[in-house]
Amino acid sequence: MTWNEFQSANKGMYDNTGMSEAWGKYKKTNGIDINATNEIHGNSLSNLNTNYGYALVDKDTGEILKFGETLYPDTRYSKSYLESKNAEMRVLESGNKIDMHYWQYDMNKYYFDKYDTYPPLNPNGW
Repeated sequence: MTWNEFQSANKGMYDNTGMSEAWGKYKKTNGIDINATNEIHGNSLSNLNTNYGYALVDKDTGEILKFGETLYPDTRYSKSYLESKNAEMRVLESGNKIDMHYWQYDMNKYYFDKYDTYPPLNPNGW
């Protein structure tokens, strides 16, 4: 199990410090080298796990509010956050991290070129 998988499986069970401590105990209990450095972080562009490119879209108007990328689309945003923005997530693409990173960049650039501004929830383009 990776750090990201552990976080996802234990979401809501710990605060940040508790999550780190629980991860350390998990690794020790399961014989995983705590000092190992060969695990690729989920945000690394070298990560080959399936990532998802998505758009947050206004539920009433269909307006694009944000383009993003995530490993975990089902848990990326809380229901209350999406409701507060009147948004729904639409997964549009999938691939490895670097592909989704540049997909997100391209989608924001296209939006900017078309509307002379970035999507409302991407005010700086990222």
